[in-house]
Amino acid sequence: MRISSNTLARSYLAVTQRNQAELLRTQIQLATGRRVNRPSDDPGAAVRIEALTRGLKTHEVHEQNAEAARRRLSIEDEALGQVSGILDRMRELTIRANTAVLDDVSRAGIADEVRQLSEGLVQLGNSKDGRGEYLFAGFRVGQPAFARQGDEVVYQGDQGRRQLQIGESRQIADGDPGDKIFMSVNPGRTGVLVTADPSNTGTGVVGAYALTGPAPAGDLTVSFTTASDYDVIDSGGSIVASGTFVAGDSLNVAGISVPLQGSPAAGDEFAIAVAPRQSIFQIAGDLVAVLEDSDAGPAAAARRQNGFNAALNALDGGLANVSSVRTDVGARLAAAEDQRDINDGFRLQLESTLSTIRDVDYAEAISKLEAQLAGLEVAQRSYAQSRQLSLFDFL
Repeated sequence: MRISSNTLARSYLAVTQRNQAELLRTQIQLATGRRVNRPSDDPGAAVRIEALTRGLKTHEVHEQNAEAARRRLSIEDEALGQVSGILDRMRELTIRANTAVLDDVSRAGIADEVRQLSEGLVQLGNSKDGRGEYLFAGFRVGQPAFARQGDEVVYQGDQGRRQLQIGESRQIADGDPGDKIFMSVNPGRTGVLVTADPSNTGTGVVGAYALTGPAPAGDLTVSFTTASDYDVIDSGGSIVASGTFVAGDSLNVAGISVPLQGSPAAGDEFAIAVAPRQSIFQIAGDLVAVLEDSDAGPAAAARRQNGFNAALNALDGGLANVSSVRTDVGARLAAAEDQRDINDGFRLQLESTLSTIRDVDYAEAISKLEAQLAGLEVAQRSYAQSRQLSLFDFL
């Protein structure tokens, strides 16, 4: 078989180009540290690398969300702790004021402190997170959650709770709307509120009442017709029960036991109602009004004591409400931290799998590079020697 010089040259050129391409590919792998640098290097591996890279990006977002939720919930927990501290201080001041030894000037001084504490509650309600967003405004994070309108504090946010995706199938709320915390306090006991009419002329004081049966379905009024006899009137004005009160006993009305201290007078009334929701700011305002009541006489003293007792019940309700929300915040904080650990484990697993598929084995690549260089050098020498073969050399 005759092989021409041109055929030999073309064959050598093709082999050399193929070897140089393989050599270049190995050199790129060593330079980049990756076995697969383009889909043509390994199509099957390239598909898996793309899927794993997407998974890593998704987990990165989950980790960022979990950290953002943790930071925001930590700030909320701190703010709620300060709210509890203020309510505890108001409760302490109420107990101090609910004594006959304090005069009007002393109670006025306590009222001033309660006003300042109320302003502190407004400031805490308008707390911001690290991004300058209002914590307790719901979805309306760009405006203050609370604002004063005259003597009232109004809520300007909404009831929204932002949900952050912190895991493949796990979301948590990164905050709580302020109306749930500051504007929805149950001021009564077990859902019922018993209050004395401020216009009462007797000295009857409502004690720590409790349910002895099912709570009444509607509002009731206990109206004393004499110093001892009373009627129970429903919201429609109908008398549904009557009874006689003996000093030292409790009123037992519609499943509620109400200790009544002092002596009611004819015409005095006590309201029994399903406890309406109140705001913390309203509770503080009502307490200030009681503290600034400077009327003299037994009836005024009884009115103030009723007011202080109602304030204590309401403050207890506020503390319980804040404690409930804070417990939920703590649970979400724990969930965010747990999920962050889970995400770390997923990320390490994905990175390990991705490295196995994508990254180069340096020992193997260096050995391959040396073999390719040696092969290319041998091919070049062989071709050089074949080019020197000629009949003229033997003539």
